Amino acid sequence: MNIAVVSITIFNKKCLFLKRNFEPKNWCPPCGRLEEDEEPIDGVKREVLEETNLKIIPLMPVDAKVVLYNNKNLYSITYVSIASSNKVKLSKEHSDYKWVDIEDLKDVDINTDFKIVNWPLFIETAFLYAKQKKTI
Repeated sequence: MNIAVVSITIFNKKCLFLKRNFEPKNWCPPCGRLEEDEEPIDGVKREVLEETNLKIIPLMPVDAKVVLYNNKNLYSITYVSIASSNKVKLSKEHSDYKWVDIEDLKDVDINTDFKIVNWPLFIETAFLYAKQKKTI
């Protein structure tokens, strides 16, 4: 299936990044492809759990776009999610992780193919939405 989900995973005003073991060997948020007949919200929860052993509460989707990945179009849906803790247990897909302060996202020097400069606005919007809906 050519649909991927991405989680901007937050815990205590910090964002989670994972170091990939495969190309491109850079830093990324937890992400992956949906399984057959899987709903995006279920897929993002599964991917984060598989890659980090963290349970999350997805607040809302904040971005959707088509990206070119391995010379194929991939539809990508990005969620802002709250993690249950900051105790990460990595899968074999990743070699390291780091938590980055949300306030530092606009200036952080991190090798990633994600446009993280937009993330503070995505995070703020998701938290306002969740508070309005009383989900947090």
